Amino acid sequence: MSEQLGSGWPFVGRGGSIATVRAALRSGAGAMIAGEAGVGKSRLAAQALAGLDGYEVVRALGTETASMIPFGAFAHVLTGPPQGGENLLRWAARHLRRGEGELLVSVDDAHRLDAASAALVHYLAAGGEARVLVTVRTGGPLPAPVAALWKDELLTRVELPPLGRDEVGQVLAGALGGEVAEGTVRRLAAVTGGNVLYLREVVHAGRTSGCLAESGGEWRWRGELSLTTRLRELVAARIGHLDQDEREVLELVAYGEPVGAELLVALTSPRAVERVEARGLVTVAGDGRREQVRLGHPLYGEVVRGDCGTLRA
Repeated sequence: MSEQLGSGWPFVGRGGSIATVRAALRSGAGAMIAGEAGVGKSRLAAQALAGLDGYEVVRALGTETASMIPFGAFAHVLTGPPQGGENLLRWAARHLRRGEGELLVSVDDAHRLDAASAALVHYLAAGGEARVLVTVRTGGPLPAPVAALWKDELLTRVELPPLGRDEVGQVLAGALGGEVAEGTVRRLAAVTGGNVLYLREVVHAGRTSGCLAESGGEWRWRGELSLTTRLRELVAARIGHLDQDEREVLELVAYGEPVGAELLVALTSPRAVERVEARGLVTVAGDGRREQVRLGHPLYGEVVRGDCGTLRA
């Protein structure tokens, strides 16, 4: 499947996920799209909604700012005060309706919802007041009402993995408008881990620097990887705040992966290693009798190494 959007970046490899989301919206309470930051959850939700007719769609976005305000995610559609003694969730559900079609509420980044908005979304799904489509980021905490949407089997959970190498090749060919050398596809797939957002930024950096250019009818990458300021900030935000012992763990893995788990624990501390593993910043896999530690994403190493001074490195 390949759907070209105005942005110039094709939408590929998600045909099965779109079909599952649309089926869940038509025949059930709805769907929850879950995945890492940047894998294309919002794009998938938009594509799924684009193929549905007959619904009155209300869109909301969870943000850190709005999470401080009750019903902050729905402030743009909730107007007028509740009647005296009226149940707040019923009041909110009533005010979401504007037309005659069946109500469909789509919430992007539902992991950032304030408590009242999260309770409203659960109320809508549980009571059949609306079809619900939410996107959530994996690897972090969810508001209890949002987590209950799939734990209580109210919504169909659709896991969205990163793109595979073949899919990365299709995206690159569509975005660049031509054939892409196999070695370049393999390299960019490995560097970005199939993360669509990271892939776009790496391609932008490559074209700006001239490392990614067309030659002999094929697009090829030549030279070292360069990170845009935006990409560095995106990856740093995903890594988040690091205590000093956590940073030491990442630095050692960034310069020496794979690193034996026993050696890493001896050089740092068991708690620090456990914390960074729990946050998905490193992965631990068996290798014979040993356990080896690697970075959770290749770009983490680029950012961590870039933050190291010459003497510390």
